[in-house]
Amino acid sequence: DAVTKAGGTMKGLQYALKGEPRMAEKIEDKAGKYGITRKEYAARLGDALRYTAVLGEDDHLYAKGVTQTLAEMESKGYQFTAKENKWKDPNYRGLHYTMITPNGVQAELQFHTPASLDAKENGRHQIYEQLRVAKDPVHTRTLFDKLKDIWGNVMPPPGVFSF
Repeated sequence: DAVTKAGGTMKGLQYALKGEPRMAEKIEDKAGKYGITRKEYAARLGDALRYTAVLGEDDHLYAKGVTQTLAEMESKGYQFTAKENKWKDPNYRGLHYTMITPNGVQAELQFHTPASLDAKENGRHQIYEQLRVAKDPVHTRTLFDKLKDIWGNVMPPPGVFSF
């Protein structure tokens, strides 16, 4: 596949489909936040189906791998409709691309380095789950500080800010 050709690997394929309870919760939360109906937000939900690619972080391998993967996928009929470069975000690191597959299915492709995937899977996720239900502002601030500490140790790979 395109990621393998670019020197990367796919991870977490067993989690590609977002669970129904979390999807329903996200639709409810975001529809209210944006002042639209749940049906309208559900139609634009870009990460119900998501994939994670892990690419090297040395000698511009990450940037080259992202560029090569996107080009290969576009040549096979994938259309990339949105991107989020979160490498400057103090609470998360990674590139997220929303795409339409050749079969017309909307999905998300996340690009990580080994370090950013490790932070996502082994630190951030548990804190993120606590943040979603936190009511106390002091506790919320403490959780955000923990996220900042975790992600502060994940260095952006060379060339990442060109995306």
